[in-house]
Amino acid sequence: MNWKILTILLVIILSSFSCERKQQAVSETISVDGEELSVINASTIDTVELETEEIIIESGMFNHNQKVHIVGQDMSNALYWLNGVVTTLPKDGNKSAGAIAIAVSGSDVHIIGYEHKYSGSQYLRTDAVYWLNGVQTTLPSRFSAPVVAAIAVSDNNVYIVGRDGDDAVYWLNQERIRLPRKGLFGRLYALANGIAISGSDVYIAGCDSGDAVYWLNGIHTVLSRNGGHPGAKANGIAVSGSNVYIVGSDGINAVYWLNGDQTVLHTGGSAYAIAISDSDVYIAGYADGFVYWRNGIKSDPLPIESGADYVKIEAIAVLDSDVFIVGTDDHTAVLWLNGNRIALSNLYWASSIFVTH
Repeated sequence: MNWKILTILLVIILSSFSCERKQQAVSETISVDGEELSVINASTIDTVELETEEIIIESGMFNHNQKVHIVGQDMSNALYWLNGVVTTLPKDGNKSAGAIAIAVSGSDVHIIGYEHKYSGSQYLRTDAVYWLNGVQTTLPSRFSAPVVAAIAVSDNNVYIVGRDGDDAVYWLNQERIRLPRKGLFGRLYALANGIAISGSDVYIAGCDSGDAVYWLNGIHTVLSRNGGHPGAKANGIAVSGSNVYIVGSDGINAVYWLNGDQTVLHTGGSAYAIAISDSDVYIAGYADGFVYWRNGIKSDPLPIESGADYVKIEAIAVLDSDVFIVGTDDHTAVLWLNGNRIALSNLYWASSIFVTH
């Protein structure tokens, strides 16, 4: 497959989600005003005029039959790349924004993300936002810093999952719905990380008070974990036929659950994201290096910048036997295409990917 290396001289800050009690900033290691910054997914935009950054294409090109949609953020903007060309998504004035998840359905591009509100230099709140073909809407919330994590579209219904206060929630066509949890109010909390739709069934994966959990049509189930290790979490979910795959950590190991039965992928580490193509199951994660598994067989470690002080995988997609993984490597937005490292932007963060023909 043909591919291209892109270099963009711009500045970005990182964003991530976790099942930690304290809110976090755009980096896993840097907090801002004690608040957690939510991130979302962006997509193709075709109904509003957007600002597009100039890029330098050094060599090669993407497969002309594929549209590679990647979303993320820089220091203050939600960003969307289409086959390497970056676009800034609209926001409210000079506020900072970010994008973390994307779904493309027909000609519609659905994006979720966040926007920070300030009065002068004083932080006020973080809003969860949703872009449909570039038009931004604020999602309803009860608390000051809701988090959005994943999005899915089925039969014209738009599902967005995340957290609002201590509750795991989802928004169905922008209506906020609380998911049941076991934690005690004010001490423990839940977060929804991933979603999959199969027919009329809605599957949501996440964490609740130190356990990896999933909800099937709102019914809460706790997944198995390794002994008494705390901090188990489900990071992603996919459904193929009657099989339900969930990836994450059992508290110490990289694991996946197939119809509730746990399989350890690697002792230590974690599984971050999943994609299914035909009968093949692809899982991206960490196992003595950043890797992916195809049907349980681990790849060679993905190439990363020498001496990088921050690396993270965020999402995986598969199309035409090509494997796309996005994340950050040494504070650079990166696409790994069939194991080849492609730098999208320096000091940027790539959060999610969606690939179509």
